[in-house]
Amino acid sequence: MDLNNQNNSSIGESEDKISGLPDALIYHILSFLDIKLVVRTSVLSTRWNDIWASIPILIFPSWTSEVSLSEINKFMDFVDRTLLLRDPSSNIQKNYSPNKYGLQDYNLKIYARDLVSLLYNNVVAKDYDLSNFLKLDNAEIYFRVYDDRIGHGAAVSKFLRALSHVQSLIIDTADLQDVLYAEDFVNILPRFNNLNKLDLTLGPASDELIFALLKAPPNLKKLQFDWDLFDLDNDDRVYDETDDLFRHIRSVRFRRFEWEGGELRWGKLIMKTEQSLHKMTIRTGNCD
Repeated sequence: MDLNNQNNSSIGESEDKISGLPDALIYHILSFLDIKLVVRTSVLSTRWNDIWASIPILIFPSWTSEVSLSEINKFMDFVDRTLLLRDPSSNIQKNYSPNKYGLQDYNLKIYARDLVSLLYNNVVAKDYDLSNFLKLDNAEIYFRVYDDRIGHGAAVSKFLRALSHVQSLIIDTADLQDVLYAEDFVNILPRFNNLNKLDLTLGPASDELIFALLKAPPNLKKLQFDWDLFDLDNDDRVYDETDDLFRHIRSVRFRRFEWEGGELRWGKLIMKTEQSLHKMTIRTGNCD
């Protein structure tokens, strides 16, 4: 008996159990990899040829320091090719690119009408050309400050208007405060008519910005003020207590409540004007 031939035959005929998995499970496994690695799976077998072109979650590779213009161009070309070669019948549910350098000199275009989840952690791009994300369920927005330029208001407003159908929103107020320096917050922010849950995080932010963010969603039901949100040096009441900010609020949560300054101002205002509040949670110090 030729054991070598027998072993080789067994190896060649071994069962490919992964390729036999349902598409949904394969998509889930591949969603933990960046798209370059996902594309490489196309060489595994004919079963995998088109898997990468229909994966609903795209994670693009990142860099953690400034790179050359040529590297940025290569990255943008790669993103364009990836999107152009996708199966047009497949929806993108989540598109994640954690790079924080380079976009300030570029126009960012995103066409994903069926997008349901978005995480943006980047500098403000030069301009945005975005589809209206009608199915967007949740978004996390962290605008980063690249330089001291002002006048980001038009670009930020265009970006946020594309998210106007979102139902749950986490937004970094400190960097938003910086990129919208000297802008009219209320007029820049769109109406978020579908927004039920809002988390304001990573302050400090002025009362003016907080007021604008609370005025934008008229049907808000759940609100969280995250740690270090309030500007303790801002004692001015820039909000109008006649505005019905908290008509539909049912739940409010303060994290790391300091019992002074902004926390007290907003806490008292909520208690004074709420109409349907069921629960208020106050966490002090470092408690989570």
